[in-house]
Amino acid sequence: MAAEIHIDQLSLDYFSYLEPRSLKKSVVRSLFQREKENISIKVHIALDKISARFGPGDRVALLGKNGAGKSTLLKAIAGIYTPSSGRLSVKGSIYSILDISSGMSPDINGYENIILVGILKGKTRKEMIQKFGEIEEFTAIGDHLKLPIRTYSLGMKLRLAFGIVTSMQSEILIMDEVIGVGDRHFMNKAEKRLEYLLHQSQIVVLTSHSLEVVRKFCNKALVLHQGQNLFLGPLEAGIEFYSSIGDCGQADRK
Repeated sequence: MAAEIHIDQLSLDYFSYLEPRSLKKSVVRSLFQREKENISIKVHIALDKISARFGPGDRVALLGKNGAGKSTLLKAIAGIYTPSSGRLSVKGSIYSILDISSGMSPDINGYENIILVGILKGKTRKEMIQKFGEIEEFTAIGDHLKLPIRTYSLGMKLRLAFGIVTSMQSEILIMDEVIGVGDRHFMNKAEKRLEYLLHQSQIVVLTSHSLEVVRKFCNKALVLHQGQNLFLGPLEAGIEFYSSIGDCGQADRK
């Protein structure tokens, strides 16, 4: 089956509830007061009528400043966030690398975490046990895999988490700033592993502040600013457009 992501006028809003009162008063009121009070509600527009279509062979870089909506769009595509309006259709199996340590438990050992994360991602216990050897070789943390991961250094946790999440394949791969973890030696191993995953996936959508990474892995760009889609097209043209826009989202005219 040919994979496809179809985004049509997709919008996503957040709601904030604002009250000019102390935390203590808020807790007391929530526990003991039942009467209605006026509450100020503020709406944050995270995505505003985004439209795009991606198919096999597309390797898409989401470009934009912090707060542009890049991670929010990735999470919407991955099914983590539900759009407020518009249409989002995804055809094909999808795998997201958004928080590489998500699902890991500090009180069980490395092998048990491999199984746990795999099951949370829809794999079976048997499938994950078959990946033990591959993950052992990639992480190179030896007998530490037999210990609770709360005893690991940060670098060891990153190696294990990255080894687990990149051991599983899908038709659509979603990534958020994961190519900068660990030391230089580990980053080289990580990039080679990601290259393999990229070649195996029909569609890739990723965010990165590194233009070097973007140029290495992507062929298209979607430029976001304050939740709006300002550009969709070839990568180099997208990078040039992104470099030219100011804080207001307008391209500089020279």
